[in-house]
Amino acid sequence: ESSRGMAYRDFGVASYGTCAPHGNSYVWAWKEQLARTHCRFSHRNEAKLKQSLNRREVVFIGDSMTRYVYHASVRAMGINESGAYDATSPKHADISNTLWGTTPFNFKWAPLAVDQLSILKEMNQKAEGAEFRRPDLIFLGGGAWDRLHVYATDEDRQSHAATLRELGREMQRAQMEYGAAVVWFIPTTINSQALNTEEKRDHLREEDMEAMRAVYARNGILSSSSFVIDGPAFTSSRVVESYDGIHYPIRVY
Repeated sequence: ESSRGMAYRDFGVASYGTCAPHGNSYVWAWKEQLARTHCRFSHRNEAKLKQSLNRREVVFIGDSMTRYVYHASVRAMGINESGAYDATSPKHADISNTLWGTTPFNFKWAPLAVDQLSILKEMNQKAEGAEFRRPDLIFLGGGAWDRLHVYATDEDRQSHAATLRELGREMQRAQMEYGAAVVWFIPTTINSQALNTEEKRDHLREEDMEAMRAVYARNGILSSSSFVIDGPAFTSSRVVESYDGIHYPIRVY
């Protein structure tokens, strides 16, 4: 998986490269953009990431989809084993890292919207104190667990919508009061045929998740963000690679 375009990205060649001179198999890679296009999206190597993030604090708050993006980010910063498959490691737990000895880079397990709200609200309250180190970047994501576990009745849906609106206000608060950049990660595409439990097949199909994405947009989550990462944009064409219906191989992230 390490060969997923890394050589091509690092050396700025075209968007595709064949794996062999005589083959027709392709790997992913970044396409180099001319400076005059003013496009800011490009692959950044570890040195450039360190230059941007040195002595800053980054926190990811969310579910397992968010955790996969967290691990992909850590791998981009030189810790290649981050997120490696390990059946003995706890799945539903916080993760702490300090990169380069200067940059706290943490993940907080928060599968439900109420969990994300609770953590962000507490963080914003602590940020009022002089002793608290305020995060520079807050990366949030969720929706799948809410759709699966707390969305069965009208009362559940109303409560969830109210939680989202409050979460949006806390996201705005973090930006206004201490200048944090707040990123929202839209859940990736669901591979409905690969869902491995009856409960998931009943409540977490792609059409269910698509409706849930609209709920988050409608209740102000996207508009409350500094930046939005569209999960389906990089997974809808690769949905068959989702091995359990929800998660993707690490190369996808």
